[in-house]
Formats: sequence, structure tokens, C-alpha cells
Amino acid sequence: MTEPHRPTTDRPSNERPPGDRVTAASHTSEMAELWRRVEQLEREQRDAEALYLSLVETVPLYVFRKDTDGKITFGNKLYCDSLSRSLDELIGLRDVELFPKKQAEKYRQDDLRVMRTGEMFHDIEEHTNADGATSYVEVFKTPVRDGAGRIVGVQGMYRDITAQKGAEAALNDSQARYNSLMESLPLSVWSKDLDGRFTFANRLFCENLDCSLEALVGKTDFDYFPDDLAEKYRADDRRVAESGAVLEDVEEFLNAEGHQSYVQVLKAPVFDAQGHVVGTQGMAWDVTARRQAEVAMERAKQAAEDANRAKSQFLANMSHEIRTPLNGVIGMTDLIMATRLTADQREHLSLVQESAESLLEVINDILDFSKIEAGKLDLDNLPFAVRDSIGDAMRLLSVRAHNKGLELAYRIPPEVPIALRGDAGRLRQVLLNLVGNAIKFTVEGEVVVVVELIEQGDDAVELQFTVRDTGIGIEPDKQQTIFEAFEQADGSTTRQYGGTGLGLAVSARLVELMGGEIGVESAPGQGSTFHFTARFGTADPSEAAVVPLDAEELRGLKVLIVDDNSTNRLILEEMVHGWEMRPQSVESGPAALAAMWTALEAHDPYRLVLCDGNMPTMDGYSLARRINDTRDFERPVVIMLTSGGMVDQGALRDELCLAACLIKPVKQSDLFDAVATAMAGDDPTRSEATVHEETEHSTTVGRRILLAEDSVVNQKLAVGLLERRGHVVRVANNGKETLELFEREPFDVILMDVQMPEMDGLEATAAIRAKEAISGRHMPIIAMTAHAMQGDRERCLAAGMDDYLAKPIRAEGLFAAIEAAVGCHEDEEAENDEARSACGNEAAACPADDSTTAGEMHDPVIDWIEALDRVGDDEELLRDVVDAFLQESPALLDNVRQAIDLDDTKTLQRAAHTLKTSFGHFGAIAAAELARELESLGSEGRTDGAAPLYGRLQERAGVVLDALKRYFDQGIKT
Repeated sequence: MTEPHRPTTDRPSNERPPGDRVTAASHTSEMAELWRRVEQLEREQRDAEALYLSLVETVPLYVFRKDTDGKITFGNKLYCDSLSRSLDELIGLRDVELFPKKQAEKYRQDDLRVMRTGEMFHDIEEHTNADGATSYVEVFKTPVRDGAGRIVGVQGMYRDITAQKGAEAALNDSQARYNSLMESLPLSVWSKDLDGRFTFANRLFCENLDCSLEALVGKTDFDYFPDDLAEKYRADDRRVAESGAVLEDVEEFLNAEGHQSYVQVLKAPVFDAQGHVVGTQGMAWDVTARRQAEVAMERAKQAAEDANRAKSQFLANMSHEIRTPLNGVIGMTDLIMATRLTADQREHLSLVQESAESLLEVINDILDFSKIEAGKLDLDNLPFAVRDSIGDAMRLLSVRAHNKGLELAYRIPPEVPIALRGDAGRLRQVLLNLVGNAIKFTVEGEVVVVVELIEQGDDAVELQFTVRDTGIGIEPDKQQTIFEAFEQADGSTTRQYGGTGLGLAVSARLVELMGGEIGVESAPGQGSTFHFTARFGTADPSEAAVVPLDAEELRGLKVLIVDDNSTNRLILEEMVHGWEMRPQSVESGPAALAAMWTALEAHDPYRLVLCDGNMPTMDGYSLARRINDTRDFERPVVIMLTSGGMVDQGALRDELCLAACLIKPVKQSDLFDAVATAMAGDDPTRSEATVHEETEHSTTVGRRILLAEDSVVNQKLAVGLLERRGHVVRVANNGKETLELFEREPFDVILMDVQMPEMDGLEATAAIRAKEAISGRHMPIIAMTAHAMQGDRERCLAAGMDDYLAKPIRAEGLFAAIEAAVGCHEDEEAENDEARSACGNEAAACPADDSTTAGEMHDPVIDWIEALDRVGDDEELLRDVVDAFLQESPALLDNVRQAIDLDDTKTLQRAAHTLKTSFGHFGAIAAAELARELESLGSEGRTDGAAPLYGRLQERAGVVLDALKRYFDQGIKT
């Protein structure tokens, strides 16, 4: 800044003008004041300049000044640095000397416009830095005025907005892409503010409303839609804005022409930068076709459900219509077979019974499969004893296995819990199917079931069940399809084995319902192994009625196990080990005798022998005789395990002093009871007749029973069964007669058919319960129905019935239900019945027909002692049996010959089997063995080598028949 100009005089400063000293003095004073004022102004100007410089150097702006010629007169540090020059270097330079020509010309024109108009100028300019880099600046230019107000230049300031410009460009690009996307989507897109006014919509939405975006913005739904739809849309928007959640819905939509359609809508909140909801946005797409399809599907679903209900009703009716006559067929057959019959009659009735049972099995498979497919099959969740449940299932199949000469066994290790919770009936159904198939497809060898613990938690277990056989095996390409409905390993019309192909499909579905999986490993000719897993809950043993096995008295007992089958030996060892007994196993009778001698010499003899009845070389009965005949050591207790046929063996038990005779496979609880009873000193030599007599007398009799049944066949069957047990039966033909008899006479229990004319069983039960509500008494009512659909049991119980029996009615189940209903549980008698069945009816062939050698026969042709023993020493009955065989055998021999000639293996197997059994009745072992070989050929599906066997059989049969004729004619045993 330059010093202010000071005026000068021609005189010295101390010299006064002449003639006026006062004036001079006054002037001097004014001048001094003036100088002080000037100095003050100069100080203020310097302060203002310093303040200005301080301001322009501290603001984050580029500041510069130019004169009217465009020359730079000032620039702050930021401005100078941006041009990489000092202020001294910049002062006096024009823009053209600093910037590209085109850019400098724009700057000059802007400056001139400011100086011409005197107004501020604002612009966004592209700016080239000193290093040549391009940037963007926001510029403000104002005129510079002097003290007189004249414009003497331009002052400018600007800031770098390159980053902002880039962000705006990116935002613009993003907005462009968003708009492009919104316009290209086949969706209607819109947004609204919190008041429901449209702020944006894409082309498709505008077209549907036949309006432009400009016309739409600011409008609401009420401007375009009926009030009811607009109210719904507005309520949805409010819900989205208030909850901040996405809304999805199918809405009715009216376009500009009033055409109704349906749209799938997604509505979401719109947030600002602070996270506040400022509106809603939505998108929609046409789903009219889908909505129409859904309506059609719903109608089809309803129609399908109606059809399914009709099918279920049809199945229920079909079940009733088929089971009702089957009930009569099976029941009457049971009654007739309990009478004295000829061999022909018994065989024919057996075929009737087998056919009826097969038909019942087919019906059950079809019903189960239908219930599963319809999703109507639910599993029970009840406590059960797993060992007893599986043991009972195996017992049902034991006769079938033993008739084929197969070993049937099952193994449940100790670690498997004794009480579980689940559906024991369905588990048994799966096992019966798998084991039944294994028996069907196995000619010789064994079928073994193994249960293993896979996983155990606090309240649940997973078990694996394995069914292994030595049968024909399955081709690899069939191993997966066999679990599908109506599929079989052999689907040809010439297949050897029957069945619907539903059993495995039903089993697979049941396993899935039990939370498991099913599979198979097999190879043709090498047998099959089916396995499945299932999950069950755990239960307290008391809930499953499991009686604890008190093995204290058996601890340390030395036991000898004699069985030629290694699997059976392992199973028996595992059982007795669990009771802390000391087992040793051998595979034959001679080995057993040797082991007993060894133990005797060691002064540690065996006190118990568990012996298989059917073994080669020396069977179990021969071993028992040898033990009886030996006086050199104390006789151990002998329990016989047999897989034989049906012969009364009371005398045999007496003769051999057997403690018990149990049918294989043996339930653990049955074996324990037999061992505990025998070792406790109970008399093991009581005859079966004595046991039977005691049981008959101990069975509760004399119940007064009201039978409500409209079928005459079922009436005869039920009355026959009940009266044979000593019950008194009154019959009602319908529900009305039932009510009349109920009011007139006292009864202990009512057997109520569900489906009857005039008044059905459910209505009759409801009427009885209504009367009881007044009297306070309760009449036990047991439902008997041929229905077997899901929910039938529940409906009966809900109607007030106490129990439920599905037809065909089985005698054992009927009697058990009656006694349970009237509160008289005859547990001990039931066990005696079961033991009698095991040692009598079921275990008839304890002295196995085919295992007795010719050298052990009492007679070279017929063993008359054995023949008489089989008929209980009843000579008259033996004559009847001989007479029946003399009449039947020629036809059977002729059937064998014709079957060989015609290559009819099925007839060969059946006729030879009958001959084998018949010869076995008389101890004609040689003839029985020849018949057995022919039966084996037939079961293998071949006849090669059968002719010479038949010749030998015919010759041997002639000798046997001659002896039988002499006995029948003259009573001479030759």
C-alpha cells in the first residue's frame, strides 16, 4: 500500500503568512486534524485490507480479482496454488495466458457480462488445472466498484465440485438405469408418499390407467379406482408404512376399460437417508390365468376329495360285504375242523381255510394301501413290550416255516429296551410281511430276524430290523421296484409265487411313517437281506405290562444248549447269559452226551438241557431217551424246543420226563417261565390231557351274552364258538331287537355288529348308554364289524363301546375280549392254553417224522407204538385213521404219478407232502422219506429224477398198505 500524498509550501514550516497570524494558527490546527484523520483512515484501510486478506485466505474458496482489462490484480493462496504460480507472478496476467483459448474466451465474456450488467454471475464450469487435469468448479462473479460506485473490475470465487459432479453423474446414471429397468420390466411399478399421492409410476402402470406420468403424479387411488378397492389399497399402504414390513397379496384390479383381473402385489416401505419411512412403493404383475387355474384346481381338489370320500365309503362297504361272508367261511371251517374228519375232508377244508386267509390278506393290503395313499392312516402311540410283540409275530409264522423244513429264529440283544412306545401292530405287520415273503421264497435253510439298537436318547430310540433268508434271491434290477405298488420280483403270468405286489409297498410306507427307511441286499441264488429302521419312544416297563424277570434263582445255573443251527445256539446263549446262567453250546446229540460226561468228571454237572427236537443223526427225543436211560449221573431237567408238526404228545412228555416242550422260535418270556418253573421243582411230567382238563375247568364259563348280528352264518359261527365255551347266548337280528332284549333280560356283555338293518350298532349303543345314564349301571359292549377303515375303531369307542373286533372274528380274540370286557382276566389260564398249544396242537411232531432212522423203529414196516401214541392209545381212533388212509392213499399215489408225467410240480409237491405226513403218522419212516424227497423236488420246481423215486415209493407203499390192511381187517400188527 503507498503512502498518502502530503501537500508542500514554498515557505518554511515555521513561517506564518504575513498579516494574519491568527488565521495561520487556525489553519495549522485544521491541517493537524486533517492529518490525524488521514492517518486514522489509513489505519482503518490497512485493518480492512488485513481483514479482507484474512477472510479470503481462510475460506475454502478460490478467490481472485481482475481489472476492466481482464488483468489479474489479486488472488488468494488457494487460487495461486491451483495455477502453480505466486501472486506476484499472476498480477497483470490475463486468462488467455493461463488457460486454453476457448476456456479463456468464455471467462472473458463472463467477466464482461458482469461489468456490463453489474449483476452477479453463477455457473458450473469445466476447469483445467495447472497439471492439465480437468475438474469442475462452481463459480460466482460480482463487479468491483470504486469509491464513486464505478465498476473498475470483477471479483470471483469458486469451489471444486468435481467429486459432487461425479456423484451426480453416477446418480443420474443410476436413475437412468433404474428408469430403464422400471420401463422394461413386465410389471407395473409405482411409488406414493405417506398421504397416498403418486410420486412415480412406470409406463406399464400408466398405460393400465390410461394416463401420463405427469397427470398421475399427485393423484391418489380414489381418482382411478372404485371406493372399495381404493380403501383397501390405502389401508394396505398404511399397514406397510406403519409396520415397515413387506406386504404380499393377490388383489382385484380394474383397468381403464373396467376389465377385472387379478394381480400379485408386493408393497414395501420407502426410507429416507435417516431411515424414516417417507412413502410406499409397489409392483404388481398379472396372475389372472394363475388365479383361474387355482380356482379350477380348488374345484378339482374338492371334486377329488368328494371322490375320495366316495372311494373310502366304497372301500368300507366293500370291506364289510367281503369280510362278512369271509367271517362265516373261516369261522365255520374252524368249527368243522375241530370235529372228527377223514383225511380227504381235512385236506379240503385246509385248502378252503388257506384260500380264505389269502383273500383276507389281499383285502387288508388293498385297504391299507388305499388308506396310506389317501393320507388317512395314522399310527398309534402306545406302550408295548418289544420282545413279546416280535415273539408273537414270529409264532404266527412258525408253522408255515416248519412245514417247509425251514429254521425260523429271531434275535434281540439285551441292549434293546424292553418297553417302547409306538404302533406295535404296524411294526408287526411289516415284520410279518417281510418274514412271510422270506419263508415263501426260501426252499431250504433258515430265516433269521435280528433287531439292533442304532441310537438311544432320553425319550426315543432308533432300531434296525434285519430279515435274512437263504432263499432264491432277487435280480439287481428288481431290488428297487419291489417297494412300489403292484410290483413284484417276478411279474410274469407264469410266476411260481402269488401275491398282489402290495405287501412291500405298504411296508415301505409304514416304515416311512415310523420315521425310518427300508432297503434290500440280494443276489440270485444267494438269499436276501431286507432291513428297515424305525423310531420309537421309550416307555416304562409297567406301562407296557412287562413283568420283570426275576432271575435270582437261576443265577449261576449250568445249562447245555443242543442245536444243530448255529444261529439258534447264539440266540439261546444270549438269552441265558442275560439271566447270568452258565451256558455251553454243542451242535449234536452225541456231542451233548460227551459234554455231559466231561462236566460230570469235573464235578460240575449240567442241571438244565435246552434241546432242539429236530437234529440229524440223533434227534432231541433220542437224546432225551439216552439221558433217561443213563443212571451214571443225576438226570438234568430237559426242555424240548421243537419245530415239528401237530401231534398230541402228552404220553411222549411223560415217557421222556420233559419239563416243557416249546415251539421255535421261542419267546424269551416263555423260555424264562418254562426254565423258572422247571427249576423250581414243578412237576414237568403232567400229561397234556391233565393240563387241558385243568384249563378247561378253570376257564370262566356261564356268561350271559347278547349277540346282535343280522347274518345267519355269523350267528351260527358265534353261537357255536360261545356255547362250546359254556356261555349262554341270545341272538338279536337288529338294533331294535337288541334294545328289547337288553331291557327284558340281564346280560354280562353285548357283542354288537355295527352294520345292521332298521337300527345299526352305533345307534343301539347310543340308546343303551342313554338308558344307563338314568340307571347308573354299565353294560360292556364289544363292537364286531367287517369294516376296517381308519377311524372305525375310534368311532365305535366314541359311540360308547368298550372294545372293537374286526371280522373275521378269531376265537381266541373273541374270548379274550369278552373276559377283558367283563373284568375277568384269566392270565394264568391263558398261559396254560398257550403252553398246551405249544406242546400239543402246534408241536405235534415232537417225534419228528423224518428224523427217526430205520434202525430206531420198533418194526421194520410200521411203528405201531408210535402210531398208537399219536392217537392217545385210542385203538378205535387208530382204526378210523387207518381206514381213511387206505381210502386216500391210492388216489394220492396216482396224483404223484400223473404230476410227474405232466411235469406238474405244484401237484407233485402237494400230493407228496400229504403222503409224507400220512406215512409219518404210522412211523413208516422209509416210505415217508421217499415222499419227502419227491416233495422237495416239487418245491424246487423240477421233476427230473422223480420217476425212479416214485417207483421206490410205490414199492415201499405197497408193503405199508398191506400191513395196514391186515391190521384193519384182522387187528394184526405186522
